Amino acid sequence: MWVVVAAMVCGACLSGSTRTAPSKPRTAQLIHVKGDCWLSRVNGDCRGIATEDRRVLLVGEGLGVVQSTDEGRSFRRVVSTPNLRWPSVASTGSRVWVAGVRTEASGSRAVVASLGDSLGAWVAALSSPEKLIDTELVALGGGGLVLFVSEVVGPANSNEGQYSVRCLYSGDGGVTWQLRSTPVAGPRGVNIEDPRAVLLKDGLMVLAYEWEEHEGRPSEIRYLRSPDGGGSWGSGGRLLPEVVGDLEPGGFAEAGDELWFVASSDHEAPGGSYAGAKIVLIRSADLGRSWSRPEVVVSEPGQVSMGAIDLPSTVLMPSLREYTSLRRRSLAIYRVDSIGRWRVPCVEGAVFGDGFEQSTLRWSQAFPNSP
Repeated sequence: MWVVVAAMVCGACLSGSTRTAPSKPRTAQLIHVKGDCWLSRVNGDCRGIATEDRRVLLVGEGLGVVQSTDEGRSFRRVVSTPNLRWPSVASTGSRVWVAGVRTEASGSRAVVASLGDSLGAWVAALSSPEKLIDTELVALGGGGLVLFVSEVVGPANSNEGQYSVRCLYSGDGGVTWQLRSTPVAGPRGVNIEDPRAVLLKDGLMVLAYEWEEHEGRPSEIRYLRSPDGGGSWGSGGRLLPEVVGDLEPGGFAEAGDELWFVASSDHEAPGGSYAGAKIVLIRSADLGRSWSRPEVVVSEPGQVSMGAIDLPSTVLMPSLREYTSLRRRSLAIYRVDSIGRWRVPCVEGAVFGDGFEQSTLRWSQAFPNSP
Protein backbone atom coordinates (compact mmCIF):
# COMPACT_ATOMS: atom_id res chain seq x y z
CA MET A 1 0.00 0.00 0.00
CA TRP A 2 1.30 3.45 -0.88
CA VAL A 3 0.08 7.01 -0.75
CA VAL A 4 1.18 9.82 -3.05
CA VAL A 5 1.63 12.93 -0.98
CA ALA A 6 1.65 16.56 -2.15
CA ALA A 7 2.37 18.35 1.10
CA MET A 8 5.25 20.17 2.71
CA VAL A 9 7.12 18.07 5.27
CA CYS A 10 8.86 19.56 8.27
CA GLY A 11 12.46 18.27 8.34
CA ALA A 12 12.58 18.53 12.14
CA CYS A 13 9.35 16.55 12.45
CA LEU A 14 10.72 13.74 10.27
CA SER A 15 13.92 13.51 12.28
CA GLY A 16 12.16 13.60 15.62
CA SER A 17 14.00 16.73 16.72
CA THR A 18 12.55 19.92 18.18
CA ARG A 19 12.81 23.38 16.70
CA THR A 20 15.70 25.44 18.02
CA ALA A 21 16.91 28.96 17.43
CA PRO A 22 18.98 29.26 14.23
CA SER A 23 22.69 29.06 14.81
CA LYS A 24 25.12 31.67 13.54
CA PRO A 25 26.45 30.93 10.07
CA ARG A 26 29.95 29.49 9.94
CA THR A 27 32.56 29.97 7.28
CA ALA A 28 32.37 27.09 4.81
CA GLN A 29 35.24 24.65 5.08
CA LEU A 30 37.19 23.94 1.90
CA ILE A 31 37.74 20.21 1.34
CA HIS A 32 40.38 19.21 -1.22
CA VAL A 33 40.35 16.00 -3.20
CA LYS A 34 43.63 14.36 -2.25
CA GLY A 35 46.23 12.84 -4.52
CA ASP A 36 44.83 9.37 -3.88
CA CYS A 37 41.37 10.60 -4.98
CA TRP A 38 39.94 10.44 -1.45
CA LEU A 39 37.47 13.18 -0.46
CA SER A 40 35.57 12.40 2.73
CA ARG A 41 34.22 9.79 5.11
CA VAL A 42 30.58 9.00 4.38
CA ASN A 43 27.82 6.82 5.80
CA GLY A 44 26.27 5.54 2.58
CA ASP A 45 25.26 6.37 -0.98
CA CYS A 46 26.50 9.57 -2.67
CA ARG A 47 25.37 10.99 -6.02
CA GLY A 48 26.52 13.93 -8.10
CA ILE A 49 25.75 16.22 -11.04
CA ALA A 50 27.28 19.05 -13.05
CA THR A 51 25.07 22.10 -13.57
CA GLU A 52 24.93 24.21 -16.72
CA ASP A 53 26.80 26.98 -14.87
CA ARG A 54 29.69 24.51 -14.35
CA ARG A 55 29.25 23.70 -10.69
CA VAL A 56 29.70 20.15 -9.42
CA LEU A 57 27.30 19.13 -6.65
CA LEU A 58 27.52 15.99 -4.53
CA VAL A 59 24.92 14.80 -2.04
CA GLY A 60 25.61 11.90 0.29
CA GLU A 61 24.72 10.18 3.51
CA GLY A 62 26.86 11.80 6.17
CA LEU A 63 28.22 14.26 3.59
CA GLY A 64 25.27 16.59 3.09
CA VAL A 65 25.46 18.71 -0.06
CA VAL A 66 28.88 19.92 -1.16
CA GLN A 67 29.72 22.10 -4.16
CA SER A 68 32.77 22.59 -6.37
CA THR A 69 33.54 25.43 -8.78
CA ASP A 70 36.91 24.03 -9.95
CA GLU A 71 35.77 20.85 -11.73
CA GLY A 72 35.75 18.71 -8.61
CA ARG A 73 39.22 19.44 -7.21
CA SER A 74 37.86 21.07 -4.07
CA PHE A 75 34.42 21.34 -2.46
CA ARG A 76 32.63 23.57 0.02
CA ARG A 77 29.78 22.34 2.15
CA VAL A 78 26.46 23.92 1.14
CA VAL A 79 24.03 22.36 3.59
CA SER A 80 23.67 19.30 5.81
CA THR A 81 20.95 16.73 5.15
CA PRO A 82 20.47 14.83 8.43
CA ASN A 83 18.56 11.55 8.32
CA LEU A 84 18.39 11.56 4.51
CA ARG A 85 19.22 8.18 3.01
CA TRP A 86 19.65 6.91 -0.56
CA PRO A 87 19.95 10.46 -1.93
CA SER A 88 19.94 11.69 -5.52
CA VAL A 89 20.26 15.08 -7.20
CA ALA A 90 19.14 16.66 -10.50
CA SER A 91 19.39 20.03 -12.19
CA THR A 92 18.24 22.02 -15.20
CA GLY A 93 19.80 25.36 -15.95
CA SER A 94 20.90 26.71 -12.59
CA ARG A 95 18.03 25.05 -10.68
CA VAL A 96 18.89 22.10 -8.46
CA TRP A 97 16.78 19.57 -6.56
CA VAL A 98 17.77 16.97 -3.96
CA ALA A 99 15.81 13.80 -3.18
CA GLY A 100 16.13 10.94 -0.72
CA VAL A 101 14.30 8.76 1.80
CA ARG A 102 13.43 9.46 5.40
CA THR A 103 12.15 6.73 7.67
CA GLU A 104 9.58 7.16 10.42
CA ALA A 105 7.90 4.77 12.83
CA SER A 106 4.89 4.63 10.50
CA GLY A 107 6.89 3.88 7.34
CA SER A 108 9.01 5.70 4.77
CA ARG A 109 8.77 8.93 2.79
CA ALA A 110 10.51 9.77 -0.47
CA VAL A 111 11.18 13.49 -0.17
CA VAL A 112 12.36 16.23 -2.55
CA ALA A 113 13.59 19.78 -1.91
CA SER A 114 14.88 22.57 -4.14
CA LEU A 115 18.39 23.85 -3.51
CA GLY A 116 19.38 27.49 -3.85
CA ASP A 117 21.43 29.44 -1.36
CA SER A 118 19.86 27.06 1.18
CA LEU A 119 17.71 23.96 1.08
CA GLY A 120 13.99 24.54 0.60
CA ALA A 121 11.20 22.79 2.47
CA TRP A 122 11.01 19.04 1.97
CA VAL A 123 8.04 17.81 -0.04
CA ALA A 124 6.93 14.20 0.45
CA ALA A 125 6.51 12.78 -3.06
CA LEU A 126 5.56 9.29 -1.86
CA SER A 127 4.58 7.96 1.56
CA SER A 128 4.46 4.23 2.21
CA PRO A 129 4.06 1.95 5.24
CA GLU A 130 6.65 -0.27 3.53
CA LYS A 131 10.39 0.30 3.14
CA LEU A 132 11.49 2.81 0.48
CA ILE A 133 15.10 2.78 -0.79
CA ASP A 134 17.26 3.94 -3.71
CA THR A 135 15.98 7.20 -5.20
CA GLU A 136 16.82 8.52 -8.67
CA LEU A 137 15.83 12.05 -9.69
CA VAL A 138 15.68 13.29 -13.31
CA ALA A 139 14.97 16.87 -14.44
CA LEU A 140 12.90 17.14 -17.61
CA GLY A 141 13.11 20.91 -18.08
CA GLY A 142 10.36 23.46 -17.67
CA GLY A 143 9.87 22.49 -14.03
CA GLY A 144 9.22 18.84 -14.83
CA LEU A 145 10.78 16.22 -12.55
CA VAL A 146 10.66 12.43 -12.46
CA LEU A 147 11.50 10.54 -9.27
CA PHE A 148 12.18 6.81 -9.14
CA VAL A 149 12.18 4.98 -5.81
CA SER A 150 12.24 1.28 -4.90
CA GLU A 151 9.54 0.01 -2.55
CA VAL A 152 10.11 -3.25 -0.64
CA VAL A 153 7.38 -5.34 0.97
CA GLY A 154 9.21 -7.49 3.50
CA PRO A 155 12.92 -7.46 4.40
CA ALA A 156 15.27 -5.75 1.94
CA ASN A 157 18.56 -7.21 0.67
CA SER A 158 17.54 -10.68 1.73
CA ASN A 159 15.86 -12.28 -1.32
CA GLU A 160 12.75 -12.50 0.83
CA GLY A 161 11.04 -9.22 -0.02
CA GLN A 162 8.93 -8.13 -3.01
CA TYR A 163 10.34 -5.11 -4.85
CA SER A 164 8.68 -2.52 -7.07
CA VAL A 165 10.17 0.56 -8.72
CA ARG A 166 7.76 3.50 -8.57
CA CYS A 167 7.92 6.39 -11.02
CA LEU A 168 6.52 9.73 -9.80
CA TYR A 169 6.08 12.99 -11.69
CA SER A 170 5.98 16.66 -10.78
CA GLY A 171 5.15 19.34 -13.33
CA ASP A 172 5.63 22.32 -11.02
CA GLY A 173 9.23 22.04 -9.87
CA GLY A 174 8.60 19.52 -7.11
CA VAL A 175 5.72 21.26 -5.31
CA THR A 176 3.19 18.51 -6.04
CA TRP A 177 3.66 14.90 -7.12
CA GLN A 178 1.64 12.10 -8.67
CA LEU A 179 2.32 8.44 -9.37
CA ARG A 180 3.05 8.13 -13.08
CA SER A 181 3.83 4.40 -13.44
CA THR A 182 5.36 1.29 -11.88
CA PRO A 183 7.93 0.29 -14.52
CA VAL A 184 9.24 -2.72 -12.57
CA ALA A 185 7.34 -5.05 -10.25
CA GLY A 186 9.25 -8.20 -9.50
CA PRO A 187 8.33 -11.52 -7.94
CA ARG A 188 8.99 -12.09 -4.26
CA GLY A 189 12.56 -13.15 -3.62
CA VAL A 190 14.28 -11.02 -6.31
CA ASN A 191 16.14 -7.91 -5.14
CA ILE A 192 15.41 -5.04 -7.58
CA GLU A 193 17.67 -2.18 -6.58
CA ASP A 194 19.53 0.97 -7.61
CA PRO A 195 17.34 2.51 -10.32
CA ARG A 196 19.45 4.73 -12.59
CA ALA A 197 17.85 6.85 -15.30
CA VAL A 198 18.74 9.31 -18.05
CA LEU A 199 16.73 11.50 -20.43
CA LEU A 200 18.34 11.22 -23.86
CA LYS A 201 18.64 13.90 -26.51
CA ASP A 202 15.94 12.22 -28.62
CA GLY A 203 13.42 12.44 -25.74
CA LEU A 204 13.60 8.78 -24.72
CA MET A 205 14.11 8.00 -21.05
CA VAL A 206 16.18 4.94 -20.11
CA LEU A 207 15.84 3.26 -16.72
CA ALA A 208 18.45 0.72 -15.58
CA TYR A 209 18.31 -1.36 -12.39
CA GLU A 210 19.88 -4.39 -10.73
CA TRP A 211 18.02 -7.72 -10.88
CA GLU A 212 19.50 -9.93 -8.15
CA GLU A 213 18.11 -13.41 -7.54
CA HIS A 214 20.72 -14.32 -4.90
CA GLU A 215 22.22 -11.66 -2.60
CA GLY A 216 25.93 -11.20 -3.29
CA ARG A 217 25.92 -13.64 -6.23
CA PRO A 218 25.99 -12.87 -9.97
CA SER A 219 23.22 -10.46 -10.93
CA GLU A 220 21.98 -8.62 -14.02
CA ILE A 221 21.57 -4.98 -14.95
CA ARG A 222 18.35 -4.67 -16.92
CA TYR A 223 16.90 -1.62 -18.63
CA LEU A 224 13.63 -0.26 -20.01
CA ARG A 225 12.81 2.66 -22.32
CA SER A 226 10.03 5.22 -22.02
CA PRO A 227 8.94 7.51 -24.89
CA ASP A 228 6.91 9.84 -22.67
CA GLY A 229 8.96 10.70 -19.60
CA GLY A 230 8.04 7.63 -17.57
CA GLY A 231 4.33 7.39 -18.39
CA SER A 232 4.70 4.14 -20.32
CA TRP A 233 7.53 1.67 -20.80
CA GLY A 234 8.51 -0.36 -23.83
CA SER A 235 10.86 -3.22 -24.40
CA GLY A 236 14.32 -3.25 -22.92
CA GLY A 237 17.16 -5.64 -22.39
CA ARG A 238 20.39 -6.07 -20.43
CA LEU A 239 23.43 -3.89 -19.99
CA LEU A 240 26.81 -5.61 -19.59
CA PRO A 241 25.39 -9.04 -20.53
CA GLU A 242 28.91 -10.39 -21.11
CA VAL A 243 30.00 -9.62 -17.55
CA VAL A 244 29.31 -12.44 -15.08
CA GLY A 245 29.47 -11.09 -11.56
CA ASP A 246 27.68 -9.21 -8.82
CA LEU A 247 26.79 -6.02 -10.72
CA GLU A 248 25.79 -2.73 -9.12
CA PRO A 249 24.51 0.06 -11.41
CA GLY A 250 26.48 3.29 -11.05
CA GLY A 251 24.68 5.48 -13.55
CA PHE A 252 24.55 7.14 -16.96
CA ALA A 253 26.46 10.16 -18.24
CA GLU A 254 26.31 11.99 -21.54
CA ALA A 255 30.01 12.53 -22.27
CA GLY A 256 30.41 14.64 -25.40
CA ASP A 257 28.50 12.88 -28.18
CA GLU A 258 28.51 9.55 -26.35
CA LEU A 259 26.32 7.97 -23.71
CA TRP A 260 28.29 6.29 -20.93
CA PHE A 261 27.17 3.77 -18.34
CA VAL A 262 29.31 2.80 -15.35
CA ALA A 263 28.82 -0.04 -12.88
CA SER A 264 30.63 -2.01 -10.20
CA SER A 265 31.49 -5.63 -10.87
CA ASP A 266 33.33 -8.40 -9.01
CA HIS A 267 33.77 -10.47 -12.20
CA GLU A 268 37.57 -10.51 -11.72
CA ALA A 269 37.13 -11.76 -8.14
CA PRO A 270 33.99 -13.96 -8.27
CA GLY A 271 32.10 -14.06 -5.00
CA GLY A 272 33.94 -11.04 -3.66
CA SER A 273 30.90 -8.79 -4.07
CA TYR A 274 31.72 -5.28 -2.79
CA ALA A 275 35.19 -6.25 -1.54
CA GLY A 276 36.22 -7.47 -5.00
CA ALA A 277 34.33 -4.96 -7.14
CA LYS A 278 35.98 -2.70 -9.72
CA ILE A 279 34.37 0.00 -11.87
CA VAL A 280 33.60 -0.86 -15.49
CA LEU A 281 32.51 1.44 -18.32
CA ILE A 282 30.54 0.89 -21.52
CA ARG A 283 29.96 3.57 -24.16
CA SER A 284 27.36 4.11 -26.87
CA ALA A 285 27.55 6.37 -29.93
CA ASP A 286 23.90 5.79 -30.91
CA LEU A 287 21.94 6.75 -27.76
CA GLY A 288 22.12 3.33 -26.19
CA ARG A 289 21.07 1.18 -29.12
CA SER A 290 24.47 -0.53 -29.14
CA TRP A 291 27.31 -0.55 -26.63
CA SER A 292 31.07 -1.00 -26.57
CA ARG A 293 32.70 -3.88 -24.79
CA PRO A 294 33.24 -3.17 -21.08
CA GLU A 295 36.51 -1.62 -19.91
CA VAL A 296 37.78 -1.58 -16.32
CA VAL A 297 38.34 2.13 -15.56
CA VAL A 298 39.06 1.88 -11.82
CA SER A 299 41.09 -1.22 -11.12
CA GLU A 300 41.53 -1.00 -7.34
CA PRO A 301 39.09 -3.47 -5.73
CA GLY A 302 36.52 -2.49 -3.13
CA GLN A 303 34.54 -0.03 -5.28
CA VAL A 304 30.85 0.79 -5.40
CA SER A 305 30.26 3.13 -8.35
CA MET A 306 28.10 6.17 -7.69
CA GLY A 307 27.81 7.21 -11.34
CA ALA A 308 29.70 9.58 -13.63
CA ILE A 309 29.72 13.38 -14.02
CA ASP A 310 30.69 14.86 -17.38
CA LEU A 311 32.77 18.07 -17.35
CA PRO A 312 34.47 19.94 -20.21
CA SER A 313 37.95 18.57 -19.48
CA THR A 314 37.32 15.35 -17.57
CA VAL A 315 34.71 12.89 -16.31
CA LEU A 316 34.38 12.45 -12.56
CA MET A 317 33.53 9.03 -11.18
CA PRO A 318 32.44 9.09 -7.52
CA SER A 319 32.87 5.77 -5.74
CA LEU A 320 32.41 4.38 -2.26
CA ARG A 321 35.53 2.67 -0.94
CA GLU A 322 35.74 -0.04 1.73
CA TYR A 323 31.98 -0.32 1.50
CA THR A 324 31.69 -3.46 3.62
CA SER A 325 32.92 -1.73 6.79
CA LEU A 326 30.37 0.74 8.13
CA ARG A 327 32.98 2.75 10.01
CA ARG A 328 35.40 2.95 7.08
CA ARG A 329 33.25 4.01 4.14
CA SER A 330 34.91 6.79 2.20
CA LEU A 331 34.06 8.73 -0.94
CA ALA A 332 36.66 8.78 -3.70
CA ILE A 333 36.40 11.04 -6.76
CA TYR A 334 38.21 9.38 -9.65
CA ARG A 335 38.91 11.21 -12.92
CA VAL A 336 38.90 9.84 -16.47
CA ASP A 337 39.93 11.82 -19.54
CA SER A 338 36.98 13.28 -21.42
CA ILE A 339 36.86 10.66 -24.17
CA GLY A 340 37.35 7.66 -21.91
CA ARG A 341 40.86 6.46 -22.71
CA TRP A 342 42.62 6.51 -19.35
CA ARG A 343 42.61 7.63 -15.75
CA VAL A 344 43.81 11.10 -14.77
CA PRO A 345 45.75 11.27 -11.48
CA CYS A 346 43.98 13.02 -8.62
CA VAL A 347 46.70 15.60 -8.03
CA GLU A 348 45.36 18.56 -6.11
CA GLY A 349 45.09 21.55 -8.45
CA ALA A 350 46.82 19.72 -11.30
CA VAL A 351 46.65 21.02 -14.86
CA PHE A 352 47.28 18.73 -17.83
CA GLY A 353 48.34 20.01 -21.25
CA ASP A 354 47.88 18.51 -24.69
CA GLY A 355 50.96 16.35 -24.21
CA PHE A 356 49.07 14.22 -21.69
CA GLU A 357 47.52 12.27 -24.57
CA GLN A 358 50.92 10.73 -25.25
CA SER A 359 51.34 9.69 -21.60
CA THR A 360 51.88 6.03 -20.73
CA LEU A 361 49.33 6.29 -17.92
CA ARG A 362 46.53 3.79 -18.50
CA TRP A 363 43.22 3.03 -16.81
CA SER A 364 44.67 -0.07 -15.16
CA GLN A 365 47.47 1.72 -13.33
CA ALA A 366 47.16 1.18 -9.58
CA PHE A 367 46.74 4.12 -7.27
CA PRO A 368 47.20 4.20 -3.46
CA ASN A 369 44.29 2.99 -1.37
CA SER A 370 42.04 5.49 0.36
CA PRO A 371 42.89 6.27 4.02
